[in-house]
Amino acid sequence: MFTTLDKLSDKNVHILFIFILSLNYIIPLLIFGNVTLFYLDALDNEIVNNSILGKILKGNFDSVKIILNGELNIFYLRKIFQPHTLFYALFNPELAYWILDILVKITSYVSFFILAKKINSNLFLCALVACFYAVINLPTHEGFGMAIFPYLYYLILFKKNLKFKHYFLTAFFGLNSSFIFTMFAIPVLALSLLLFIKKENFYNFIKILLIFSASIIVANFGLFYINSQGIDFHRIEFLRESYSPSEALLLYFKYLFKIPENISYSFFLNLPYTIFVLPLFICGFLSKEKNVKKILLIIIISTFFQYFLKTDFVANFINNSNNLFKTLTWDYIRFSYLFLYCLAIIFILKKSTAISKFLSLLVFFVIMISQINSSIVPFIKEKILKIENYQNIYTFKDYYYFHDYVSIKKIVGNKRTLSVGLDPMVAIMNNINVIDGYAPLYPLSYKKKFRKIIAKQLENNLNFKNYYDNYGSRVYTSLYNSNSEGFFLDFKEAKKLSAKFVISKYRLNSDDIALIYGDCERTICLYEIR
Repeated sequence: MFTTLDKLSDKNVHILFIFILSLNYIIPLLIFGNVTLFYLDALDNEIVNNSILGKILKGNFDSVKIILNGELNIFYLRKIFQPHTLFYALFNPELAYWILDILVKITSYVSFFILAKKINSNLFLCALVACFYAVINLPTHEGFGMAIFPYLYYLILFKKNLKFKHYFLTAFFGLNSSFIFTMFAIPVLALSLLLFIKKENFYNFIKILLIFSASIIVANFGLFYINSQGIDFHRIEFLRESYSPSEALLLYFKYLFKIPENISYSFFLNLPYTIFVLPLFICGFLSKEKNVKKILLIIIISTFFQYFLKTDFVANFINNSNNLFKTLTWDYIRFSYLFLYCLAIIFILKKSTAISKFLSLLVFFVIMISQINSSIVPFIKEKILKIENYQNIYTFKDYYYFHDYVSIKKIVGNKRTLSVGLDPMVAIMNNINVIDGYAPLYPLSYKKKFRKIIAKQLENNLNFKNYYDNYGSRVYTSLYNSNSEGFFLDFKEAKKLSAKFVISKYRLNSDDIALIYGDCERTICLYEIR
């Protein structure tokens, strides 16, 4: 198949792969009338926070008070100084999200292609792997940090004389990068650079990484500022899971080779990695390219470090500490692997062998799977199982209940609400003030205040208790898998936190509330707290 495609002109090769990338939007539009995405941590967190940022950038500085009873200020929103959030001020949240999604993917494609053609002379294969990098470089809502890293590799390894435009692009993309998602990846990526760097390029290595890192720090100034204020945050109660050495080792191999444990939401999210990672390791160690083995060894060692931190002795030490080390999310190291996978692949494809032909076909197959994996679950439920009144929560329209919340907003006005059986971030997206919500960083004191509302609920649900007490970034009345039975909420405590109304998916039995809207069957319902 690729023999014919190899004869395409450079321009047509790029058109082909840009079209393939566009299938991620075209296919769900044709099937559902909306573009689908994996909602967890996107629709239920980042997009809502970015919509708040958009309002702030338009001059409404009180917008941040909509969440968690007004306990946060603008510095809690870590992207406040990142220029790409301006899209949320210029456009509605859905359009802003998809514009940035496209820009991050195009940046990933171009960035990796520029590097790849310095390694592999076959421009079609370079474009193939560049497209592959664009589809696996997720999540896109975290900015351009990992998207531009292949270009930084190119500057360091292949440009002898750096010009102003190179420094400008390094700083610009650094300013549009997440500190949390990018800075944890930089040490692993820098280590891989040292495998290839020549002595004469070492000065470029220092300059580029310093400029890039400094730009990221500037863009995430709010995060550092709020952490310097002496506030006890909810993250100091983080309690990491710990495993025996044998359990950690088993988890290590499952994670390293992306072996699924069950068929669920995460299975379809990770399906592209499940398909290609193990074959990549096999092909890599069968390949005669020494560089490939070095790259894969870095992934093996880095992953081992991640799971070493989860062993009983180390995890208990971290849990018993009371410092910054306890609050860091070391698992974000994994984002560096996305680039390293592709770097290994482009080296393997340098020579035309049976291994490289198999791997190139596998890469193409994974690219195509990546264009539809977010649509698989809703397609099965809506088109095959034909579930009655199915709500496709993989789309903006159905996740945010825009139609249902219009009536609720008219009733509650600017008063605060509490959500039951529903994501409170949906209320925020509909411009409704709340006392709950999802916040990666917020005061510990508020976590304790809110806990009084759900204290009995926690006593009756050990999973929820472990989640809230040991993590608690989602300040919710229940976990996602809750059903209509067994809600034990203290609405008097909710009223103390300024809640006047309760938005519920289910009928609630309490003398402290009165149903004033909806039937909790065909529509969500609204209760007033007495």
